[in-house]
Amino acid sequence: MADKKFPFAVRLFGFDEAESAHISALLTLGPAGAPGYFCLHEDSLQEPDLYMANGSDIRALAALSDARPCAMKPALLVGSPEVELAHALIARPVASAALFAALGALVDQRAN
Repeated sequence: MADKKFPFAVRLFGFDEAESAHISALLTLGPAGAPGYFCLHEDSLQEPDLYMANGSDIRALAALSDARPCAMKPALLVGSPEVELAHALIARPVASAALFAALGALVDQRAN
C-alpha cells in the first residue's frame, strides 16, 4: 500500500528564484512518516496552511504581516530578521533536518 501523506500547502515570501527552488525541492522530498508539503505557485489563489518568509527581507516580512499568520496558519522565518518576531526561525542555508523539524512543530501546533 502506498504511503499516503496529507499535503500541507506552503506560501513563500521574499525568496529569490534559486532559494525558492531549493526549498520546493526539499519539501517534495520530505522524510518518510512526515507530513507532505508543497509550495504554492506565486499566483495561486489557494489558501496556504503554512507560511515561510525570508527573515532578512523587510518586504517579505511586511507581506507576511499582511497575510496575518495565526495558530491555524503559522509562519516560519528563514534567516535572522532585524527585529524580534514571534515566529519559528531556522538558520540559513536551509537544511533538510532543520526545515522538517520546524515544519513538524508548526503542524503539531496547528493540531492543538
